[in-house]
Amino acid sequence: MKKTLFRLCLITIVIFGVTLFIGCDSSDITDTADTTDITAPTVGSVSPIHGATSVPITNTVSAIFSEAMDDSTITTSTFTLFDGPTSITGTVTYEAASKTAIFTPASNLSNSTTYTATLASTIADVNGNTLASAETWLFTTTDDSSDDDTDTRINWIYETGSAIYYSSPAIGDSGTIYIGTGYWLNYSGERTGRGLYAINTDGTLKWYYAINSEVFAPVVGPDETIYVQDYNNNLYAINSDGALNWKYETSVQNSNVGCSTPAIASDGTIYMAGYNQTLYAINSNGTLKWEYTPMSGGAVLRTSPAIGADGTIYLPMGYTLYAINPQGTLKWSCTLNGASDTFSSPAIDSDGTIYLGGEAGIPNERGYIYAIYSDGTVKWNYEVTGARTVRSSPAIDVDGTIYISTKAGDENAELLAFNPDGTLKWSYEVTQSDNDIYVSPTIGADGTIYIGHEWATFLALNSDGTLKWEYVDTENGAFNWSSPAIASDGTIYIGNTYNGRLFAFNSASLGLIDSAWPKFHQNNKNTGRR
Repeated sequence: MKKTLFRLCLITIVIFGVTLFIGCDSSDITDTADTTDITAPTVGSVSPIHGATSVPITNTVSAIFSEAMDDSTITTSTFTLFDGPTSITGTVTYEAASKTAIFTPASNLSNSTTYTATLASTIADVNGNTLASAETWLFTTTDDSSDDDTDTRINWIYETGSAIYYSSPAIGDSGTIYIGTGYWLNYSGERTGRGLYAINTDGTLKWYYAINSEVFAPVVGPDETIYVQDYNNNLYAINSDGALNWKYETSVQNSNVGCSTPAIASDGTIYMAGYNQTLYAINSNGTLKWEYTPMSGGAVLRTSPAIGADGTIYLPMGYTLYAINPQGTLKWSCTLNGASDTFSSPAIDSDGTIYLGGEAGIPNERGYIYAIYSDGTVKWNYEVTGARTVRSSPAIDVDGTIYISTKAGDENAELLAFNPDGTLKWSYEVTQSDNDIYVSPTIGADGTIYIGHEWATFLALNSDGTLKWEYVDTENGAFNWSSPAIASDGTIYIGNTYNGRLFAFNSASLGLIDSAWPKFHQNNKNTGRR
């Protein structure tokens, strides 16, 4: 009897325990909660923006999503464009790198017409989550029936009092645009208004800091301090309100320092290339950290340092690329065969490969493009044809394509596209003769490549090297000394050299492409750091 009761009690306990186990919520017995993504994706921004007017009739329509999307759900059925009840024919593509869907109309849109763009609620992310609801926005095209995709592309123009020479605009976190000036206006000898300009996003002046010298491309620090280098070998730190924080004067005050832009390391150290082939490391409070002079003599430095992901500083000097440790010691040096000088600032790919250009001067002018491994050995080099030289700095696309431009020689200037193995992918020749391109291309979030050249022309090219659109400045300026910056709303900022004007163009490129090095000095702040 006792055994029977014991068995009955034991069975009851087991059954009760199993019942408790089955009835328990899984969170009570394990920490391994279901981590499947069930969050609906959202649309971060669209272009043209909702309510936009005077939109060029050649515009594409695009939307950036909050996360990676399933491209099979983004089609002409789910991304549509309508003129009233009439559906607009076009193609739809999805750029995975930038999470951007692009609707390209099959032909120009109509003038003075309001269009409705819609993203269907069935569009899904890579985990199958769909949009919470359909996204719809409206925009109106330009009312100019003679629209030739020129003036309608301009948002605004700001006129400085001095030419913009080797100065590429920088964009701060506040959206403020910074540009340095200083060269002769239209080669007239007039140099009023030299210094650093801060321009609001509506094209009005925020403030101006006068510097009695040429001022090159500004760099924006993490606290919005702006750093600029002048032609006299000085480094300025200017607060975001336009007041001088500090000025560092090197021991060599020479008015022929070159055309250099500083770089900022992640610890706040500012690296500046100066006269006498010297690299200066300046603390964020304006004191000297160290200086390194690998070469003797008073040669002019015409290039800018770049900083790798590990903190290594890369700086071309003459015909040599130097890799310098953050402590100011030499890591390695690499001879750039064929070159006698370098104007090109390095671009650094995600695998550590360093790309740059070089040139041999008169009488045997030649241009070269180099790919250097992160250990200082040569991966490949390419000799440009037609006595063209290379003063541009490279830009790198998401697929590893390298874009770099040439200065005209016996033949016209070109924008070149290289595969990562050094083979030429395509070239785009500027048709005007004796036309130079000195500066770097910039790659937009939609893959469009932007670059200016000396014959007053600003170009937008497709990623296959075909012309998308161009703007010609009727006041005969030159876009060949300034590399573009692209804000997240698609506004492109670029300086026009000879007439000292800062242009703001409208575009469908909502910021920079998410690649290792999409523009001169890597980003819109011009920090020069991976």
